[in-house]
Amino acid sequence: MTEKQFYTAMLAELENIKTISQASSEYLNTIRGSFLAYEDDIDAIKHEQEEQSSNITSMVSDIEAIRVNTQTLTENILFGYYHSTGRLTPGSRSVRTTLGYLGGVIVNTNGINDASVIVYDNNDDSGKVLYSVTVAGLDRQGGIYFGLCPIRFLIGCYIKLSGTGSKCYIYYR
Repeated sequence: MTEKQFYTAMLAELENIKTISQASSEYLNTIRGSFLAYEDDIDAIKHEQEEQSSNITSMVSDIEAIRVNTQTLTENILFGYYHSTGRLTPGSRSVRTTLGYLGGVIVNTNGINDASVIVYDNNDDSGKVLYSVTVAGLDRQGGIYFGLCPIRFLIGCYIKLSGTGSKCYIYYR
C-alpha cells in the first residue's frame, strides 16, 4: 500500500468514525429527551399527589369542623342551661368549689384505650362519689345525662379522668 492509499484509507476511516460519532450523539440526544419527558411526567405526578394530599387535609379539617359543630349543637340542645367544662384531658381537677348540680358527664375514648371518670362531692379526689363510669375503648363514647333530675353536690365538684387519649365534658350548674 502506498502512502497515498494509506492516507485515503485513513480519511475514509475518519469519515466512518465521524458518522458513527454523529449517530451516537443523535441517539444520546434522543435518550436525553426521553429522560427529560419522564422527569416532566414524574413532576406532574408529584404535583398531582401534592394536590390530592392537600385536598385530603382540607377534607379532614372540614370533617373535624363538622364534628365540633355537631358536638356544640348537641351540647346546646341537651345541656343548654348547664355550664360545660369544655374538653378535659386525663388528670384530676376541680370543676366547682361550692354547692351545685351535676347535670351530665360525657366520656370519649381514643377508640383503643378504656377511659374512666370519677366525680366526687368534694374539692379533691376523696369523699362521696357522685358518679363513676368506665367506657370501653371500642365504644368511643359513654356517660350520662341526668336531665331534669341533676345530682346535687354540697361541697364541690371534683373529677378524676384516666385513660390514654381520653376526654370528658362535665355539665354542671
